[in-house]
Amino acid sequence: MAAAIPATPRAAPAGVSPRMARLIAEYRRCAEVLAAIDDAEDPIAWDAAGEAECRALKALLDQPPGTMAEYHAKFETLIPATGDDTEFHILRVLADDARVLAETTR
Repeated sequence: MAAAIPATPRAAPAGVSPRMARLIAEYRRCAEVLAAIDDAEDPIAWDAAGEAECRALKALLDQPPGTMAEYHAKFETLIPATGDDTEFHILRVLADDARVLAETTR
């Protein structure tokens, strides 16, 4: 699920918890590392980076947003990864996140 992630680090916007900000930063970092490795030149490093990116992606997907600001930050971070998501897992998680946020703000 390698995706082009902006290299520019971003400060956590207001309303984003330190935990969510760390998960987003870790996913971005792992995605950048993976994107920088040529799998033909170093398949072992590419596999290791891919596993790290998958773990970071799973951790981010598993963290439910507590605010709309967190939802937006998570959504924006994951947009590039949706291109490789043939099962639409990422979009289903984000849809569930939106549903839960909508239900809790009623």
